[in-house]
Amino acid sequence: MSTGNPAWPETQKWLQEAKNTAEVLQGDRKQGEAVVQKLHVSSSTLMGTIALETGGVLFDHGWVRFLGSGGERLKGNLLNWNTPENGYGLQGAFIIAYDAIGGFFAMNGGAFSGEKGSIFYMEPDTLEWQNLGGSYSQLISWAATGDLNQFYRNMRWHGWEQDIASLTGDEGMSMYPFLFTEKELPVSKRSRKPVPMHELWNLHLDLAQQLKNLPEGTPFVVHFSDAPQDDK
Repeated sequence: MSTGNPAWPETQKWLQEAKNTAEVLQGDRKQGEAVVQKLHVSSSTLMGTIALETGGVLFDHGWVRFLGSGGERLKGNLLNWNTPENGYGLQGAFIIAYDAIGGFFAMNGGAFSGEKGSIFYMEPDTLEWQNLGGSYSQLISWAATGDLNQFYRNMRWHGWEQDIASLTGDEGMSMYPFLFTEKELPVSKRSRKPVPMHELWNLHLDLAQQLKNLPEGTPFVVHFSDAPQDDK
């Protein structure tokens, strides 16, 4: 059935033929229209088409998740992930996707040195933003056809497909010891547990901020607490 968006049939066919598994999530059309309108994204662009026509797209058994208009399986969307009032987003950058271990993909809007519109990736094993270059279209093409096993070669474990498939699009795997510590320790030897993705986002941003000025090899201790913080 035609949706009135001429870019969607071609995009849909391309996703169906992806080398890596691509699950197109059902979204809410009205919500998609609101996302596109509020973000001032043209529905003729690939990002606009994904936002308008899908709740999001999960690649490679759900390892990489591209944000759309949100839905049952992936409630987060391009709008609320880039709304500072929600406690998400990054000033001068636009979050477009993330992976199941807390790596985030952002489009540069001035937050990073480099060309505006280029894609940066926060690496969970370094907590640094890496300039991947390229555009949104190139990134989603890589997720659909690229060698993700090679890219994530030190971050996957035996049976990861089943573990990740059991998560919702709004959940990720928290690992301890953290991937950016004890580099010689295989990921299979680290404890793993599902957590809300926004917790991984806040944790990684906070840790990156705290550790950025520490000299290499400086020991540090991380304390966890479930108790609410006193604002006074």
